[in-house]
Amino acid sequence: MSWFVLVGYLAVCLTALVIAHGSELTFLPTLSPEAGASGLIWQVQTTFLSVGLAGLAIATQLFVDTPHAVGATRADVLRYAYVEEFVGLGLAANALLAVETIWLQSDAGVAVAVVGGLALTVAMMLISYIRVARLFGKPSLLDEVVKRSLARNLIDRLDTVARNYASATKQLEPLFEAGLTREPTVSASDYAPIRTPRGGLVLRRINPRPVRQALAALAPRVQSIPEAAAAMETSNYSPPEIVVSAEPGDRVRHGAVVFRVRGYSDVPAPVRERVETLLASSLEFEGREAVTPDEEISREISMLQDAVAAGIRAGAFGSASRALELIDAILREAWTAHIATQEAPRRTYSVRRRWLYGVLAEVELDAIQSPKAFTLFVHQAMARVLQVRDVKSTDYTDESLRSFTRIWSNALVAGNHQLDEYVDLILLDLQNLAEYSHLGEADGVDLRVRSSWAIVELVKLAVDARRFSAARAAANYLSGLFEYTDTNGHLRKHARAGQLVLSAWLAWQESRSDEILPRDEDLHRLLGPKGNRSDIVAAGLVVSNESTPFSRWQWWEAANLGPMQVKALEMNNYVLHAVARALIRSNGTLPKATSHDLNSFYTRLMPLLEEVDEALDHSATTLRANLSQEIERWKASEITALANAHVSDQKVGELKRAFEARLYSDSRISRRLPRSSSVPLDADAAMPVFGINYKIPRHYFVDEIFNSTYADPKDLGDMIAQAFIDAENRKIVDHLAALTTRRAKVRTDAVVRAIAKLGDDASKYILLAPFGGPDAEEWWEESLQASLKMVSVIETAALDDTLILFDPRRTLLSHIHPRTSGELEPVGETGIALGVIDDVNDQDDPKVRVEAGEYVVFWPGDDPFVHAFQSS
Repeated sequence: MSWFVLVGYLAVCLTALVIAHGSELTFLPTLSPEAGASGLIWQVQTTFLSVGLAGLAIATQLFVDTPHAVGATRADVLRYAYVEEFVGLGLAANALLAVETIWLQSDAGVAVAVVGGLALTVAMMLISYIRVARLFGKPSLLDEVVKRSLARNLIDRLDTVARNYASATKQLEPLFEAGLTREPTVSASDYAPIRTPRGGLVLRRINPRPVRQALAALAPRVQSIPEAAAAMETSNYSPPEIVVSAEPGDRVRHGAVVFRVRGYSDVPAPVRERVETLLASSLEFEGREAVTPDEEISREISMLQDAVAAGIRAGAFGSASRALELIDAILREAWTAHIATQEAPRRTYSVRRRWLYGVLAEVELDAIQSPKAFTLFVHQAMARVLQVRDVKSTDYTDESLRSFTRIWSNALVAGNHQLDEYVDLILLDLQNLAEYSHLGEADGVDLRVRSSWAIVELVKLAVDARRFSAARAAANYLSGLFEYTDTNGHLRKHARAGQLVLSAWLAWQESRSDEILPRDEDLHRLLGPKGNRSDIVAAGLVVSNESTPFSRWQWWEAANLGPMQVKALEMNNYVLHAVARALIRSNGTLPKATSHDLNSFYTRLMPLLEEVDEALDHSATTLRANLSQEIERWKASEITALANAHVSDQKVGELKRAFEARLYSDSRISRRLPRSSSVPLDADAAMPVFGINYKIPRHYFVDEIFNSTYADPKDLGDMIAQAFIDAENRKIVDHLAALTTRRAKVRTDAVVRAIAKLGDDASKYILLAPFGGPDAEEWWEESLQASLKMVSVIETAALDDTLILFDPRRTLLSHIHPRTSGELEPVGETGIALGVIDDVNDQDDPKVRVEAGEYVVFWPGDDPFVHAFQSS
């Protein structure tokens, strides 16, 4: 109840009393109040108020039961009973009657006191009593009030976490461009930790001003030296970087690392002390009594977990059931809020996931206490799964189904034989969900498929626990799944796929286990998928494409690995073996290879058919022949389709763009030579045309992918352009070799002196070098590399062990123009023409012809400068 209502109530009533002061009820003389009536009314109202407050004490007895004793729900239960309104208005009316009795007595004032004070108090008391009695008489209503209260408080607190986090980090955003990060960019050993001197407090925010000052303190410093000093002192420097290791809203323990600083060890000690002081001062904490919203929720959930455990151990299954329902409500509301706010900060997201994946697993450990407890948890898990339609989250659905696998595993591992006859409840519930659930792909969550894979997990867990009777029971359910309820085979193929995975798991365990496992023939028989070869292939494709919801069978073999252990996963190979054996034992014809996936699947199966028992050799040979026939038929159909596919203008455009971009690269020496529009008569014009004319696989120029062959025309354009560059560069190198004016050996001092003589014009010269430099140890010396930065270095395949330094401005001239003919078109300003011509008629090996050509002539300039350095 708001203060505004109370103040308004008092103001209206006091105004009425002031106006009525001294007035008499002349229109009802027979009802005029007796003397002292105001005091009597005051006493009666006080009595009713006292009785109402006593009723408030009775209402608090609703919180004796632990599930309803959660602090966040108490205020909501009292609010439901209008206790706040009753107490607030009752006390205000009592004060109003006191004023009327002492200072503002009148006949009309008595009427105001009766209506505005006494009658209102009695009415509010009756309303509160009626609502409290309704809660006492209907425990389910109380549960619903508590459930809504917990859910509302949960959402409010999550929003508070999100808002506080966003507000606290927004001020730091400008600093992330100046060197503040959340993740290290190099090895963790390059960072110095900064620890907090205070512990056990909640971090409210990080003040950006001290952090900005710390970054400035780590910035480089300009040296101040005497004029006569020979050189400045050399020191190391790395760009400063501060990593934030704590986040607003965290409870920071004493000595915890809150910052990590890079570029810290090379700065002077006073600077380091200042940085530590600044970063420590940037941390602003809540008071010692502060409790974070997520801590409050965690404590309330812990109370409910304790209520479940205490109720089960005391035999109070009603209380345990109500507490479990409240936990479910909290988790469902938490996950629903997550779905509604996808942009929630990482901190809120991690808290919700921890609740979802941790709370249920902790509570469900009590399912093995007794058969009744087991039944309670199984029924609650079923109720949780049936509500996933409202959430529409695959994560929430999977975790709800995982309750069945956790309870099953706990019961089998515990070895409590009293539960053996009850574990079938889990199988029956999952069968009902798989067979008769109407929540399918259209709803965003295919519950029927996920339930079938949950049964697969049950078989696996039973095998791991060496409880083969339970494994056979689960395998029997899996074997008969969807036998009569699946009309199109979509669901049945998942059941068969689960059988293939389990067969592979048995084979893997038998080959890897240190103990000698007894071969359970009945279990192997139950895990043999029924159906013809089309059915087996459909199931094999499910596991081959790893499109198996819920189950994590790909990681089963990694579950027993220790920390920091790595191994090659083999389950996929075992699954393919299981598919091969199932195909050999089945009848019917193979499905025709009509897709890339199916052809690839057949190709992977082929070598496995050679690794079968002798008894199955004949069937394997026949199957291998059928597979080979289908693979060859697929290849032939793909070749035909490729030959008939149109050449894509887009692919041709990609080829030309990549071709042009490569020709504009610095590795093309001719780009640096002066170009002439004509060729002099004395120029050496022998062999002036460079060109290519290749038949290229058609894959490069069609939009679709055939025979699982992807070819990128960009790569092809890049390779063709490089071929022209290499041809031009070799011709240029031949001319330069003939024009060489100076020769020397490749020695560091010789190259350095030659470059130094160029003076300020060095940047206009080109040094040609083989890729990686000549075979000389001096190439990578620091002095030579420093000199090489003064000239333009072009590495080319035209040289082996020689360096050529020349002046491109006056050594060679060039004339380059496209050689256009037929369908060849010039490509930009490259001087080369290129065309993609679809005139190759070869149905067995579809190709496209790519032709390109240029006319290129080089001749000496007026004053050639060429200096060659040779290794020998």
